[in-house]
Amino acid sequence: MKKLNLIVGLVFMAGGAFAQQNSSDVEQIGDLNEATVDQSGYRNEAFIGQGGDENKASQAQYGRHNAAYIVQLGDENEASQVQEGRRNEASILQVGLANYASQDQVGRRNLAEATQVGAGNYSDQNQDGRRNAAYVDQVGLLNSAYQEQSGNRNLASSSQVGLLNASEQYQYGNRNLATVDQSGGGNYAGQYQEGNRNGATIAQSGDLNWAGQLQSGNRNWAEIDQEGDENFAGQIQVGNDNYASIDQDDAGYHYATQIQVGDGNSAITKQGLYGQHSTVLQVGDGNSAVVHQDHP
Repeated sequence: MKKLNLIVGLVFMAGGAFAQQNSSDVEQIGDLNEATVDQSGYRNEAFIGQGGDENKASQAQYGRHNAAYIVQLGDENEASQVQEGRRNEASILQVGLANYASQDQVGRRNLAEATQVGAGNYSDQNQDGRRNAAYVDQVGLLNSAYQEQSGNRNLASSSQVGLLNASEQYQYGNRNLATVDQSGGGNYAGQYQEGNRNGATIAQSGDLNWAGQLQSGNRNWAEIDQEGDENFAGQIQVGNDNYASIDQDDAGYHYATQIQVGDGNSAITKQGLYGQHSTVLQVGDGNSAVVHQDHP
């Protein structure tokens, strides 16, 4: 009889495992680490690996075929992942002290990756839709990145190296592209896209630079490249098929803005040496402006 009870128990255990087939693996080395995993659905996969002291990790998966991975090495790091839907993938790697990363995915086949090395860095990624991709890569101290995507097949990428850099990226629509690459201290980059197939890039090196891009419409392209200190660049595009480019180099302290309302407009600003100032405003269709001030 005892043998029969054992066999029946094992059958029920196997049946429960195969009915759900969720997988969770938690590995911790150190003191006062915390890990929580909540899975509901079918064939979800979760992994938490922590080495150090007082790290915290939480994962919640609701749906099918989702995958979530957290690895934290150091002390007082914190990571959170929430997935609702199917075939979403999220990964967080943190090395250092008191870094924080959060990922929230709703939909199908979204991808979010965050890597932070240093201390006090912050990353927050939110996705709602299908096949969106978001990447954050931060090295240094007290950098912050925020990404929000709503729609399908959007791509956002933020790479920051240094101290107290910050980036914000918002994408609402389909097939939009936004990239940020910053190195130095106290730089800010902000990107807002509403529509389809828009592209925006920001590259900044130096200290205390500011760059902002706003796009509303379809197939607009905007790019900002700044080197030096305390440069300011702002771009606004409302309409379709507009192009805007700002390139500021040398010592810095430059100021440039471009505003385009309409379709098929083009604005190019290039500034060098020290303390140049330029503004471009175009309303209508098919306008073009080129500004070149002491640029090498």
